[in-house]
Amino acid sequence: MKRMIALCLLLLFLAAAWTPHSARTARAEEDAGQTQQLYAVAAERGVWLYSEADERTGLFILPYTYYVRVIAPGDPFCYVEYMDDSPSSPKVSGYCKKDELTFVDFIPERPYLKQEITVVYSLPDAPSVSVGDDFFYTTEITYLYYGDYTIGSAAYYYVCLDGKFGYIPAVQEIEYDLNTDYLSQTNGNAVQPQPDTDSPALSGIQIFLLCAACASVVAVSAFVLRGKRAAVPPRDDAEF
Repeated sequence: MKRMIALCLLLLFLAAAWTPHSARTARAEEDAGQTQQLYAVAAERGVWLYSEADERTGLFILPYTYYVRVIAPGDPFCYVEYMDDSPSSPKVSGYCKKDELTFVDFIPERPYLKQEITVVYSLPDAPSVSVGDDFFYTTEITYLYYGDYTIGSAAYYYVCLDGKFGYIPAVQEIEYDLNTDYLSQTNGNAVQPQPDTDSPALSGIQIFLLCAACASVVAVSAFVLRGKRAAVPPRDDAEF
């Protein structure tokens, strides 16, 4: 009898000790996977990407209807990445204001705008006489466009050339196709990052162990109660 009770107590202890650790581990892996796949779209014009969590550190305005990958959701700023970090399009890490982003629950097919800008530079003083085709009067340089930058009435483009970032004057209008996938798949409603919870869900094995332990306790209790005999009241053999 004592061994059965000890076994039941041991099962209860193991189930209670194992459940929180396993649930926390599973939840951590699930959260990590969700964080890696979390995207947000600039569904309105004028969404800035900042170098720091400070509105005074704007790098550029994200292209309208294009996405950032959210690395660390936060409020009021989220830590994000823009571009896929390939050799031809290195990523930029920074911050966006949470209330200016529209979060989605899918991986967009075209999250980043891959737009090139070709700028023609001319020599300020061309020679007065022709010196042949070996003399370059102009040169063309192609940059990868990341976004707009405005300061006062001046407009610039934030661009990348051979892994180096910088600004060039906005001397031409950039036209590009807009994304519409977030309109059909989210119906215009923002999907906010799910907050952490202190009540992790139980797995099937954990539920089975808990049920088995409880059933064992009930069985042992029933056995103990059945094994006890009711006290026999003393017989009164005294004759009157």
